Amino acid sequence: MRFGGIAVQLTHKEERIVPEGAWKNADLTGYFCTPVLCGKDHLYMVTSTLLPQPASTLRCIEVKTGKQVWSQAGVGTFSAGLLRVASNRLLVLDDKGLLRLVEHDPKGYRELAKAPVCGATFVTPALANGCLYVRDNKAVVCVQLSP
Repeated sequence: MRFGGIAVQLTHKEERIVPEGAWKNADLTGYFCTPVLCGKDHLYMVTSTLLPQPASTLRCIEVKTGKQVWSQAGVGTFSAGLLRVASNRLLVLDDKGLLRLVEHDPKGYRELAKAPVCGATFVTPALANGCLYVRDNKAVVCVQLSP
């Protein structure tokens, strides 16, 4: 069964807040990772498929319509964690422990840097006080991020 992604818009009606469906896209099958908003117009999310083989894809989505602007396959074998950092850049941690810094760019995927930071993981990293915390099956790792 495939549900995809759904956007809900909240509106005021007679002094109440009412949810209304804004759009639906069956191809936006997010699994582990919460989508991230960059700017006002674009949402980034990692989607996963199991068949014919496990694969994760980073997608740039138009917020108003739910239409895909671009996609980049291979950001993980099965999953990846996603965070927005300064200057609307994205950190993508894949399930093998490879961390990527990706530019927010509606024109296409632009990877700025990548480095292995931990072992295999399905955990979305956490960001606090300029440090990125990642966890695999053996340890919690702290990565100091440059300003």
